[in-house]
Amino acid sequence: MKTKNKLTPPQDDFHYWINNSTPKEFIEYIDSFFPEEERFSSLIKNDEKKSNKPLIIENYTLPTFNIPMSSGKGFDGSLRKQLSKILTFIKFTQKRRYKDGCSAINIPTTSAENEWIWGSRANISNAIKLMIKIGLIEIYDSSYRFNAFREDENKSRMFKYYVDNERKLLEYCEQNNIVFYSPDDEVDLEPTQKEIEYYNKIVGLPDPKTVRFNSKIELVKPNDISKTKFERYLRICLYQNYPLFIETYKNVREMNKKFYKDYPEFLIRFWPSFTWGKKTKRDDKSNTVVGIGIRATNSFCNKDKEERKEIIKNYGFDREKDIKSSVPRLTLGLNKDVEWVFNDIDIYELISKEMDPQIPFTTDRREAIKFLHMRAYFDESSKDLVGRNVWIKMTTNGLNKDDIYKEMDKLKKAVLKVKGGKTYGNEIFYVESVVCLRTLRYLLQEKNQLVWLVYDCFYGKGYDTQEFFELMIKAAVLAFFMEFKEKWVKMGC
Repeated sequence: MKTKNKLTPPQDDFHYWINNSTPKEFIEYIDSFFPEEERFSSLIKNDEKKSNKPLIIENYTLPTFNIPMSSGKGFDGSLRKQLSKILTFIKFTQKRRYKDGCSAINIPTTSAENEWIWGSRANISNAIKLMIKIGLIEIYDSSYRFNAFREDENKSRMFKYYVDNERKLLEYCEQNNIVFYSPDDEVDLEPTQKEIEYYNKIVGLPDPKTVRFNSKIELVKPNDISKTKFERYLRICLYQNYPLFIETYKNVREMNKKFYKDYPEFLIRFWPSFTWGKKTKRDDKSNTVVGIGIRATNSFCNKDKEERKEIIKNYGFDREKDIKSSVPRLTLGLNKDVEWVFNDIDIYELISKEMDPQIPFTTDRREAIKFLHMRAYFDESSKDLVGRNVWIKMTTNGLNKDDIYKEMDKLKKAVLKVKGGKTYGNEIFYVESVVCLRTLRYLLQEKNQLVWLVYDCFYGKGYDTQEFFELMIKAAVLAFFMEFKEKWVKMGC
């Protein structure tokens, strides 16, 4: 296999590729062990044909606009609430559909944005049916692949979206005093006395101390409690187990109402997500929560580099500050008796030197370590690092899998040592979110100017100089991290 340097080392020389190739070359190297149709590069190329960008539908028939009516008890209140949620969906969609006519857009039932509005995938599916009845959307393509390599991973469909009926719905809602829905308004943080009494009667609930943010967890739901109420119980446990959770969520609610009410694309979502197991031939985990995650996000967080440039231009952001390598930096700060490891220390270079101080730390090596670092951080064993299917393919093609395990295990040990001997799994995203959200609130209150947070990167405007913008963030991050660390230690986290 040729590289840009026209070098063709032996195909089983894994050490050469891990130490001398760029991430792109490394993927091409792994690809060489697969049939062409199964290669990552082919899958990515095929997916480019179906992006998540809207399509213009030239020829279409506008469906009849129709608000479903019923004389059933409570229907009016239920419909008003559903229309309120659809208004919020429209507000998000207006940023990605064309101004007039008919656009084809994807509405994934798995997106965090839609789950934030409707609460569950089942509710999203029901909302889609209602929007079809109203005439706002129609099915365009049932086999649309949204951000999936393989067809069986598809969780989305393309829908025709009618701007004319959108305007009719907005007019109807205005006439009937139906306003935009905010999920924040319905969140109960502290448990009520009635809830406490209810959960005390349930036998078999998990020990509250075992409820943590974890991608590999098993929390079994008792039979005499619904999934909704079980998730509520788990949230109450999380509030108790993590410092500044309720306070930070209240800050998010305040920021959304005060600073982002006219910018729904920047509305912050900071809410636990629960992954339920499935029933298989081997076992049934359909009543077991197998993962709990959280990370502060918004509608624009998943944009690619080119789309992000367009957002920066459209909103006039002229200042940017990135907390580089936030996951290893936060981990090191929690583990060591230090205030904060600033950006002038390259943690990837420390990892490289720990692996082998004789190998020069080049730009390509830094990118390779960065590329593989997250697997080394989150995976619990070296066998998981490359992925079962990949190493099976590689071994059947003559590559010694032990070499792969050895090199990846070497990386994992270096990561662990550099970061102070302990990693935190996806708990670290909670830490990152709290520190960055509290910093964001400080910036918004200080200048009353729009600031966009993308995980650990801040975009702003209205600051005299870039240096001043960076200084404010640097000072705020340090202060809020130290506040968090003190509470983290006191709670024995």
